Amino acid sequence: MDRKFLISLAITLIPIIPILIFYQALPEQIAIHFDFAGNANGMMPKPFATFGLLVFFAALHVYCYMVKYRNTLFSLYVWIIPVLTNVVMLFIVFYSLMH
Repeated sequence: MDRKFLISLAITLIPIIPILIFYQALPEQIAIHFDFAGNANGMMPKPFATFGLLVFFAALHVYCYMVKYRNTLFSLYVWIIPVLTNVVMLFIVFYSLMH
């Protein structure tokens, strides 16, 4: 494994910090899907919406890293996935804390 992959994986896992800090304050059902008006219309149990989604994004990141040498498009995902993971996971956590 190269250093770039380890750094991008660490960036992917950054949302674990606010998840662990605010886990007890999060509701049992967390909104994970929203309509165009910003209303939540999809819910998920707290363990799956926090740790489950984070594990999914990390696994997707590892998969894209493993196939990046076969396809140039996948090499872009090695950096896009960490950024999107942070945006999505932090939005879900802080939206849940506010509502």
